[in-house]
Amino acid sequence: MVIDVPASSQVHRQVVRKDADAHVIELDPVVRLHYVQVKQPDMHDPSGDLRRLFRGAGIRMEPRGSHL
Repeated sequence: MVIDVPASSQVHRQVVRKDADAHVIELDPVVRLHYVQVKQPDMHDPSGDLRRLFRGAGIRMEPRGSHL
C-alpha cells in the first residue's frame, strides 16, 4: 500500500498545538493485585484451578445456569 500525501499537506517543521500544563494525574487502575493462597492440587480432591482460586479468595461459585 502506498499513501501519497500532497506537498501542501506535508509539514517539515515542529508544530506545537497546545501549551504544556503540568498537573497531577491521579491513578485509579481497573486491575488490582491480590495475593491468594490456594491449596495444592490433590488426586483425592479433584477440584479445578478456578474452583481452588475461588475458595482461596472466599468467592462462592454459583451452579451453572443459576443466573437466569
